[in-house]
Amino acid sequence: NPSVDSAIDSLREKGVDRIIAVPMFPQYSATTTAAATDALFHSLSRHSVKRVPDVRTVPAHPTDPGYIEALAVSVEEDLAKLPWKPERFVISFHGIPKRYCQQGDIYATHVKQTTLKLVERLGWKRGEWRQTFQSRFGPETWLKPYTDDYLKEIAEEGVRKVFVVAPGFSADCLETIDEIGREFLEEFHHAGGEDLRLCPCLNDHPRWIDAVEALIRAEGNGWIVPKSADRFEPAPTA
Repeated sequence: NPSVDSAIDSLREKGVDRIIAVPMFPQYSATTTAAATDALFHSLSRHSVKRVPDVRTVPAHPTDPGYIEALAVSVEEDLAKLPWKPERFVISFHGIPKRYCQQGDIYATHVKQTTLKLVERLGWKRGEWRQTFQSRFGPETWLKPYTDDYLKEIAEEGVRKVFVVAPGFSADCLETIDEIGREFLEEFHHAGGEDLRLCPCLNDHPRWIDAVEALIRAEGNGWIVPKSADRFEPAPTA
């Protein structure tokens, strides 16, 4: 909660006629960003007899400087708390079926862009890190390498201490807390690994909040005029 429907209903009751929507997926995919946008417009269509508010959506932002900096700072802060030094960094993103990308989904490209910007900002060298994909299900092939397989592989090769970051998840959820933090941790231990640290997602990190605000203000520039620091008003029309 709140659901999309309840949020839209609340905005309509307040007389809002311009909406900026923020899909919380930095990398675009039809499975996430498009699905969220579809849900928004489906909700708006319930009131199509009445005037539907004008809508803008914040685009995907895989290389946005504010987003990359927020990620890097959150990683640096978490690394500073560790009593041990990671032997390998794993950058894990939610996977999608490979055929989606073959059909034109640009998700894999966005993932690569984010990864390269992040490792450049953090100064990680080739061989210190690997980008992987998680959360697959069903019989078909998904984007590889798979996070769980890679963790087991490096544990069997002698890597004992791993640091995992999940840049595609704006907030911690089942896929991070349970899948990585419990399931993958157990598999890593069983394969011979010792320590696996999952860096918290951006959640409400101040750098991330600032980055999201900047993205919203950029999308609303000339369309939504800030009347005060905490209130937006529609831009005057001719």
